[in-house]
Amino acid sequence: MGAANGYTISVDGKDIFGIGSGEHAEFLVPPGQHYIAVKCFGGFTPTWKEDSLKFEAKASQGSYFVVNPSMSCANIAAASQQEVQKLLPTSKAVSLEKSVSR
Repeated sequence: MGAANGYTISVDGKDIFGIGSGEHAEFLVPPGQHYIAVKCFGGFTPTWKEDSLKFEAKASQGSYFVVNPSMSCANIAAASQQEVQKLLPTSKAVSLEKSVSR
């Protein structure tokens, strides 16, 4: 979920899509350790900012993340499927035609 501004989502150091307020996206990654980040330009100083975390993708299981605005840019946090299901009805899907692969 994106909120407030436009953000760039990257996985394993590769920018894969932009997301904005009230939007969500679904994408594939192979099983294993990954690094997901949310980046934006701005904040108190006009430079690129990033918040990130590592996660373990497991075959046939979803991983869920929520992006929220912060004073410097945005925060990305892992979320449960139940938390995300509550947010989806008020969110618009971002169309992605590519998945991330190694």
